[in-house]
Amino acid sequence: PDGIDISARIRARIFEQVNSVVDKSLPQGQVEAQLKTIVAAASGYGGCERMLPTRDEALILFNQMTSWRPRPQPKAPDFADAFAAAMGLEEHISQWIGVALERSVVPAFPAEDLTLERAQAVLSLIEEGSVSTAIAALPYFTRVAVALPDILRIVRRAIIGRQSNEVHGGTSAVTNWATLARNGNIDPLPRALIEQLIYAIETRHEFGLADLLKCARSLLEEELLTEEDIARLDDALGNLAIETDYKRIDPESRAAVTVSFVRAESVLLAHALDIRGRAGTHGKIWLNIAPTDPLPEVRFALAARG
Repeated sequence: PDGIDISARIRARIFEQVNSVVDKSLPQGQVEAQLKTIVAAASGYGGCERMLPTRDEALILFNQMTSWRPRPQPKAPDFADAFAAAMGLEEHISQWIGVALERSVVPAFPAEDLTLERAQAVLSLIEEGSVSTAIAALPYFTRVAVALPDILRIVRRAIIGRQSNEVHGGTSAVTNWATLARNGNIDPLPRALIEQLIYAIETRHEFGLADLLKCARSLLEEELLTEEDIARLDDALGNLAIETDYKRIDPESRAAVTVSFVRAESVLLAHALDIRGRAGTHGKIWLNIAPTDPLPEVRFALAARG
């Protein structure tokens, strides 16, 4: 009705539990739902207004989330906790905590709140809590010079990590770093991270290869790649056209689960190179492969992107 501030009502609903978002006394399903709602609000899904917490709300949420640590492994006869562990609910919560920090909580801080103490709290959460998605929030703290070496170390390690969530956190950090630097909020993306990314693609890193390719495309679109970088990516795309051929993939292997996503991202990277007049012989192979690929996520990769 007229006179109702819709945004204020929605914001109040989303952040009404700000003091107990990750309370371990709550059912884990409720905790996960609250975190997802905060992330959805920050992402502006469905064309809605993007909603971040206020500074005070962000400080409360930050302290809760960075204090979170996994529970000790449950022992019988605590059936409820054992069931939750078996279903991986706590793992889901840990990863949603990282996403909420990156997309909602840390972006709500003014520059003066991005302190060394808070940088160290995020670093501890990543290391002690194994919250790899929180790696994506680290670029916000790069103006804290003392923390920069540790941030670089963790992001570089994540890019070649042994879990897909870790690689996703590392590539998201690189993308965020490039965006924040473009907007003048932090110093430019270090060359060492670009080198690490391209090396991981060249060696067809087993985990998170689709994320690595997507990240390379974002850096291309930000015009952060050199001619040598582009030539190396073109060669890598040629190798991927051979190595991801469905005939070479064991249907029982880990690669069988992700190969279509890798191929779809290869198509998108090749297209991004082509529209800039930078696709070489190897990149153009993917533009010929795509229209007849047997899997729809590859065949319609360009159409799906819009």
